[in-house]
Amino acid sequence: MNEVTAAAALGGPLNYIGGSPGNEVFLAFRSYSGSGFFGRKDRLYLQFRRGLLVGWKDDWGHHWMWR
Repeated sequence: MNEVTAAAALGGPLNYIGGSPGNEVFLAFRSYSGSGFFGRKDRLYLQFRRGLLVGWKDDWGHHWMWR
């Protein structure tokens, strides 16, 4: 899966974070409703090597309700 296919599968654009050409890291924001009262926006980091997806990592961040 390349960058274009990954963006189409996630339904949104990928934001370039860093890396050399062919070995990039992109960030995708996934928005969906959480509990019904509050929307939720999770971050998904995608690692590409030689133009192909080789890994990903979810980042839920810090939520104000759990402090």
